[in-house]
Amino acid sequence: MVRQIKNELDTYKITSYKTYLSEINSNDSSLWQATKRILSSPTVIPPLSQNVIHYQSDREKCEVFADFFENAFTPNDNFDSVTSNTVEESLKHEVSTVELPIKYATPSELQEIVKRLPIKKSPGPDLIPNVLLKHLTRKALAFLTSIVNSCLSKSYFPQSWKKAEIIVIHKPNKPKHQPSS
Repeated sequence: MVRQIKNELDTYKITSYKTYLSEINSNDSSLWQATKRILSSPTVIPPLSQNVIHYQSDREKCEVFADFFENAFTPNDNFDSVTSNTVEESLKHEVSTVELPIKYATPSELQEIVKRLPIKKSPGPDLIPNVLLKHLTRKALAFLTSIVNSCLSKSYFPQSWKKAEIIVIHKPNKPKHQPSS
């Protein structure tokens, strides 16, 4: 099954690239954009320096960036003991489902959400492109709905759904060897 999905994705990529090439027109800017896309070289992150230590490998650079972002985006230390105690107390008491019933998703709601997904966004860690989601069968939508509803009822969402990809963009006119740039 996985091999079949990978083959379908490869076929889709080849077909969409052929379509992209066939839509290139010398009368508008599409030819220039395609040429620029083909000729552009990938951006290489130069060696990073931090506290007189130089980091060369991609793994080392990733660790430096991870440390930098972890320190840069930590929660504020605004500690309010009254609010903290109130939250702690409310978490200790179980909430009755009679008071707060869970509103489960329906396949039609999920289909409306999928319809609004942008086609040109890159896929997440699951490598499923949005265009594939837009062509799900009713049975697949029903299965996806049951997964979402199970997550809601169990109050559990997989760790892979909580991941994000960070793309580092160099600030202009800043030293390239510093992680903060």
